[in-house]
Amino acid sequence: MGLFIDWHCPKCGARYGGQFRSLSEVVCPPCPSCGHQGAADAEGEARRDPGPFLMTPDGYFRARRAVGLTFAQAAKHLGITGEHLADIEDGHVAPNRLLLMRMREIYKVTFVREKEG
Repeated sequence: MGLFIDWHCPKCGARYGGQFRSLSEVVCPPCPSCGHQGAADAEGEARRDPGPFLMTPDGYFRARRAVGLTFAQAAKHLGITGEHLADIEDGHVAPNRLLLMRMREIYKVTFVREKEG
């Protein structure tokens, strides 16, 4: 079992990934398209990604808390109801692909999924 990591370069928009045996091995490599290293905030200052976080209900909760967003703030920024966010963080529903992309962008974190077999 391994982890597949999906990164999005904030500079050129390229998507790239890698496979790792455990979370302790994960280090974001430079973008293969432009060479940019790491992520940047709105002012362009380098910042450390507090992740990666597993694509699980607990992972979504931890990612939101790691970046300091309250439940209400996160729901508002994501454009969903508080009830929907609660369902995601409680494990009743999984976020669709578009919502997961918004979570990555707004939370400014990397999510990983455990690869089967």
